[in-house]
Amino acid sequence: MIELEGFFLLELLVFLFKEEMGMNKNMKLKNLSEKCLSDITKKIESYSREEKLKILSEIFSGRRVFSTSFNIEDQLISHFILNEKIPIKIFTLDTGRIFKETYQVWSDTNKFYNYSISAYYPNTKRLENFLSEKGPNYFYENVQNRMKCCFLRKVEPLKIALKGNAIWITGLRSEHSLERKNLNFLEWDSNYQLIKYHPLFNWKSDKIRKLI
Repeated sequence: MIELEGFFLLELLVFLFKEEMGMNKNMKLKNLSEKCLSDITKKIESYSREEKLKILSEIFSGRRVFSTSFNIEDQLISHFILNEKIPIKIFTLDTGRIFKETYQVWSDTNKFYNYSISAYYPNTKRLENFLSEKGPNYFYENVQNRMKCCFLRKVEPLKIALKGNAIWITGLRSEHSLERKNLNFLEWDSNYQLIKYHPLFNWKSDKIRKLI
């Protein structure tokens, strides 16, 4: 591939991708499906991680987000996005039970990259009502309470954060659990009707720590 820099490299990658997908210059992919995912996977699998991020951010302009919880995987992906100035929105879920160290990493990341990571919060009224009824340590009592806690503090805010988006970038890796052993770099999420991209899906922990 011809070595170009910055904007011109991105333009070349997007142009080649659209040509291979049979899209015209100004066309955007609007109707997502598993078939669409299959086509995209085949077309971009040979590109580098940064190239994939740039292509997806351009093809789905204004409809791509990265969710961070400030762990080592997420910090590395944030670096890829912010250091390369790739126009992908970064957000986090503030459940109200985040450790103070996490807030510090959040603040330090904003300052270092001169960026403001967006935050989504639980519905205040619904959470207040639930806490008034169940008490502050309700989630220790039974599985049902823990599921309700997760729904109020994580699921509902996540739905809002992902609404209207086409690409959800995550820090998931196949090494995390047996269930993720066969994780692919692109997946179709039927719950949110969007594509999930896992840039580090096949990375090992040692490799990530060396770069942090």
